[in-house]
Amino acid sequence: MPAEPKSDIQRQLDRIERQLEVHSTRMDAIDQKLDRAAATVEANTEQVAALSEGLTRLENSVTRLEGIVERGFESLDQRLDRIAAISERQAATAESLATTVATLVAKAA
Repeated sequence: MPAEPKSDIQRQLDRIERQLEVHSTRMDAIDQKLDRAAATVEANTEQVAALSEGLTRLENSVTRLEGIVERGFESLDQRLDRIAAISERQAATAESLATTVATLVAKAA
């Protein structure tokens, strides 16, 4: 017995079903791409968080180093002041010794 010819409605339903299958396949591909994009965004978010944490640690280290450098310069200034004071005392002592030597030489002559 020959197959009955399909009605126009049945052909339209078959065509719609094929189109839905194509659209379903496309939607599956889009879902996969969205899943990959979401994973990429998540990885990037984690990297940004790690970078932010690293920058905070770096900022804290720089702040500590600034304090160390500042204290080092303060110590250097104090030492230079002490050296200047010692140098002034040495110059005064040298003048005093020169005067004493000159007085002794004058008395001896």
